[in-house]
Amino acid sequence: MWPLESSAREYLRVGRESLERWSGRSGRLDCVAHHELPARAYEHAATAPGAELQAALRVLYADKPLCGVTLLVESALMPTLLLEAGLELWTPTQMTMLLRHRLSSLYAKPGATTAAWDVRIDFLAGESHGLGFGMDSSLRYTLVQACSSAGIKCRALLPALAWGLNRLQSMRYFPERGWLAWAEQDRLLLTRVEAGRVRSLNAAAMLTTDSSTIMRQIEIEQLRCGVPPAEAIVATTWNASPAGQRSTTEGLIWLDIGREVEPRAAPDSALSRKWVRQS
Repeated sequence: MWPLESSAREYLRVGRESLERWSGRSGRLDCVAHHELPARAYEHAATAPGAELQAALRVLYADKPLCGVTLLVESALMPTLLLEAGLELWTPTQMTMLLRHRLSSLYAKPGATTAAWDVRIDFLAGESHGLGFGMDSSLRYTLVQACSSAGIKCRALLPALAWGLNRLQSMRYFPERGWLAWAEQDRLLLTRVEAGRVRSLNAAAMLTTDSSTIMRQIEIEQLRCGVPPAEAIVATTWNASPAGQRSTTEGLIWLDIGREVEPRAAPDSALSRKWVRQS
């Protein structure tokens, strides 16, 4: 289930550590409930009926919202990879094949095939990089079925980072060129963005809310990528800033994901373009 549409009011943030219910009103999002999950909960759910997930969803959505729910799946469950085309002019189909190969090499269980992955790739023909996402088909099925069993309509299932880029691009303070430290429950994703396109990625940076530590991690990434240090740096929080206002610390801008945004996303954002899906 990979439609691009999202519900206007209800989101379920799905991470390694917990399920979080986020409700929106007038462009703002707030976490209204959460349910912590035991360790290895998703590994068990992929081979069992997923009773833990169903029970959590019944509690989180006891009111069964008619608008349905958009699942925002973090990279712990939906691996995120940056693919390089090099100097060749690759097609989206070729990049998708590379994505499947990388997912199978890095994350596949013994004996699994490349067909076990549901994949998406944000790539335009002629670009040097593509941003890819993959999810184990059995886990995706378990999540969707858990929603159905709890009486919830699953309207969309999206990579949290892709959704976040789309949302951040509609915020006035998000730079067109610079670094983004995207916060997830168990890690930071450090990305370098140019004109809304991801050009570098560290998908397993240390999770921290300390500005100095984030700046040091960014400095390492700048050296690795060979880019100058004088670029904007943005770090995200989830409802951590008072009244949803931005704050700046040591050259780093903090943006609250829940703060109010314009009702329409930027027209050239990742989720506005056609995503490639190769079965």
